[in-house]
Amino acid sequence: MASAHLLAGDAQLAAGAKDKARDHYRAAWVDRPISPAADSARQRERQLGPGMAVPPEKLLKRAEALLEAHRNHDALDQLSRIPVPSLCLGGCPGDRTPAGFLKAALAAVGAFPDEHLPTPEDVARNPVQPADPLACRVKLDQARGLRKEHDYARARNALAPVVLRCADPDVRARALFLLATLEGIAGKPDAGPLWEALAHKYPQSSLADDALFNQSLAERRAGNRDGERALLRDLIDNHLDSDLRTEAIFRFFWSYWTEGKGRQGLSLLDQLAAHPDPDGAEQERARYWRARVLLEQQPDESELARAAAREAARADLSWLVRERPLTYHGLLARGRLTEVDPALAQRIEEEQDKLLATELRSHRSLHAGGLARDPHLAAAVELLRLGLKLEASRELSAIDRSPARAAIDSQLGQEPLMLLADLYARAGDFRNAHALVRTDLRWLLRRPADALALRAAALAYPLAFRDQIAHVSKSASIPPDLLQALMREESALDPRALSPTGALGLTQVMPATARMLARRLHIQGYQTASLYDPETNIRIGGAYLGELYARFQHPALALASYNAGPGAVAGWMKARGGLPLDAFVEEIPLDETRGYVKRCLRSFAAYQFLYSNGRLPSLGQTLAAR
Repeated sequence: MASAHLLAGDAQLAAGAKDKARDHYRAAWVDRPISPAADSARQRERQLGPGMAVPPEKLLKRAEALLEAHRNHDALDQLSRIPVPSLCLGGCPGDRTPAGFLKAALAAVGAFPDEHLPTPEDVARNPVQPADPLACRVKLDQARGLRKEHDYARARNALAPVVLRCADPDVRARALFLLATLEGIAGKPDAGPLWEALAHKYPQSSLADDALFNQSLAERRAGNRDGERALLRDLIDNHLDSDLRTEAIFRFFWSYWTEGKGRQGLSLLDQLAAHPDPDGAEQERARYWRARVLLEQQPDESELARAAAREAARADLSWLVRERPLTYHGLLARGRLTEVDPALAQRIEEEQDKLLATELRSHRSLHAGGLARDPHLAAAVELLRLGLKLEASRELSAIDRSPARAAIDSQLGQEPLMLLADLYARAGDFRNAHALVRTDLRWLLRRPADALALRAAALAYPLAFRDQIAHVSKSASIPPDLLQALMREESALDPRALSPTGALGLTQVMPATARMLARRLHIQGYQTASLYDPETNIRIGGAYLGELYARFQHPALALASYNAGPGAVAGWMKARGGLPLDAFVEEIPLDETRGYVKRCLRSFAAYQFLYSNGRLPSLGQTLAAR
């Protein structure tokens, strides 16, 4: 689009329509700021001479596009240059005003107090003199950018005047949500009252259910289990369409389980198990924890009741091991079933060994179905025959997939899409191969194993960059499949991946961490751009994972520290290190890290299952970190 505007601008300029040319150049710069053509368009507009200033609304649109593309520094720079009234008297810290610059300088040396943070009473009141609406949006976006850069103190200072002075309910609710989130990250007790204020002030907001859920977490941290359960019940009963409802049901159970009253929460797990979510993950978690609860000896439980509970637990565990071997809870269930019924666990393993030996290694041809007439498919196949892999991948991306998607419920739709994924893999484009399976054929990965499902799994969990991984894993003393799993979850196997926080490449290493490791590894000529080189990135990321693995002596802890930092994990171990692995992971206080550990261990299990003859890794439930 930016290139089109650039060409259109050139055409208008050649025709003598200077103003129309300026409009096109400006549209390229504003609407597509990350396009290579954007800077060229801006330069050509400037060559036209002075014109009308870019409206502040357009500049904000450009800044928000940069923010969505994770170009945080560029976005913050653009936001600081938008001419809007300040929300603070004389200027907020960081504003481009004399007072703003002075406040920022004094704050940097601790000589200027933080902005007054809103109290629940402030939230309950409507602003007496509402600030400029555009200025409110600018300041909210500044806070978003600062949060993404982990500059939490400045982000809080940016949010305070938005909550105090802005009238737009959506802007104010979003600012309050972000402020409460930052207070929670900092471990401050102010977070709970702010969540409560958000839920009470804006009950119709799309963030009201988030506020209730996070307020329940604050009550839990304060030791108020009754308050926690009351808030969760409110969310479950009154927010039926909330995307947090299933998590709230599980956390309601968890509140009982952590008090040693797991049997009281069994009906909640039954509810989750009986109504599977589209992804299936909640059903798997519910059945695993139902088995865990049933395996716990109850006071005064009769032998008959005990035997019935163990049989029900065995049924859940065997279902997970048989039907969901490529999942996190399938991995945990394998270990538990081995303890409960080692003979059954062994039989299932032998069945899966046989299935993998026959089905996964079969090379049955796949039918193109409704895609057969697409000329791009024929072109891609011919280019592959000629060894032109990059060109073949481009042709595959140009194929219209709608005929296959229309028949996705049958093999007429499944096989053509599988064929595309297979051809992507043959072209060396593992990112698009496994992305296609993860989106269009994701449900196949949770289906009972058969030839098509196993083929989908092999494409969803490819052995990408395996030679480099094998070399680095050996020197770092880590399981190769663990590093492979981390790369899959960190970057989706995209060497050019860039995270919202600025992490780069296959293993998503932060530049500062990478510089330190590059010096330690004596990598000659290293610079930040080197992280886009797969070999360099894997070497650095693998070395870092190896250090964490050596320190914490457990895959789950190494992964958690890779995501949240070793200091955070050391603190969690000090507080909860006596818990078994499954409970420890559920108790990780950061949603992002908890989900990350589960996803990486799921991938670890899948790689081990697919490429180690159906044998899943043995993850000890005891966490013994040094």
